[in-house]
Amino acid sequence: MGKSSLMTAEPVTRQDQVLQAAARCFVEEGFHGASMSRIAKAAGMSPGHIYHYFESKEAIISDIVRREEIDARAFFDQFRECSPSELISNLMSCVEEGVQSNTDTFHSVLMLEILAEAARSSKVMTIVQEVDKELRDNFANTLKERLDLEDAHGRVEVMFALFTGLAIRIIRNPGLDRTRITHHMRQVLSNLLTQSNEDEREHLSVASNA
Repeated sequence: MGKSSLMTAEPVTRQDQVLQAAARCFVEEGFHGASMSRIAKAAGMSPGHIYHYFESKEAIISDIVRREEIDARAFFDQFRECSPSELISNLMSCVEEGVQSNTDTFHSVLMLEILAEAARSSKVMTIVQEVDKELRDNFANTLKERLDLEDAHGRVEVMFALFTGLAIRIIRNPGLDRTRITHHMRQVLSNLLTQSNEDEREHLSVASNA
């Protein structure tokens, strides 16, 4: 739910330097407007030098997505050994940060650029879908084990939709009230995490018979 360390930390390697420069170029100029030579210039290296690290812009996007996965996995892994009450409490305490990071304009534009390219490129699409599935499965398994939730995957899908959807909302409504959103997000997440399996089965049964 937090910001990617790739975008917030000082670059440690030349690869990090390229990725940060590329992210800025993608946000400012769009994926197709940002050439490899433009990215190289922003990274402070020659156009030829950048190809020592990445063979294409698709490779750069793939690495950005993989770096995001590392950060997200580390975030979700912290809940694996929590008691049920600790897990819920700790998740609730992370909601505000999640709302802030997912309504950060830079983060939002970058994510939308990546998804737009995924719709055009099968290679990028594969990486995006693989990472999403790995994170969904990881977190759903944690919720199933720690909270004994039957449809953990369905609940995680809704959680992911809520937070990633904020990237679209902040573009369409830049005046979005983050405090109110955080309050309502906590209410929705609390329901998702505490609704009993019996209640869920009843609601699903009613929906399927409607």
